[in-house]
Amino acid sequence: MKFKLRLFHGGAVLTGILALGALCTPTAFSQSVGPLDNLQFCQGPIGSWQYTVPQGTAPAVHGVDTYSPDGGYVTADVIGGLFQTTGIGRWACTGSNTWVLTFFTLLYDPTTGDQIGTLEYRQTATLGRGGNTFSGSGIYEYYDETGAGLGSGSFTITAKRIVAGSALPSHL
Repeated sequence: MKFKLRLFHGGAVLTGILALGALCTPTAFSQSVGPLDNLQFCQGPIGSWQYTVPQGTAPAVHGVDTYSPDGGYVTADVIGGLFQTTGIGRWACTGSNTWVLTFFTLLYDPTTGDQIGTLEYRQTATLGRGGNTFSGSGIYEYYDETGAGLGSGSFTITAKRIVAGSALPSHL
């Protein structure tokens, strides 16, 4: 009788452990962390990219950016005539291969170093077939150092994933 009771008790403990394990799955954990929801289902942009933003008749903007697994974002580019800092922001999945991005850069006077404004971006993008390209569109807004709006516009973007060990483009 004691043997059967111990077996039953051991089965109850095992059932309890399995139930607790199910509660601690990555799905259950990711549902509790808020902004990271859906990262596990997102096929998207984690990694580094080389991008192009056409500017109509002006030269295109070329830059690089990195999307981190925790939703962080950093970018660097040169926009003719603007002196700006590295862009910092956040991204979040909106579907299995789509995401939204918000980031900003600080604009400064190259002679004094004083901040003269902020450039803010909001973008949506879709991962291309194969996962090594993306395309998207968005809006940007210019603000002066007091926060007053100076102008806004829209843009499109295309990007190619930077792959470890691959050759750099010839123009770099």
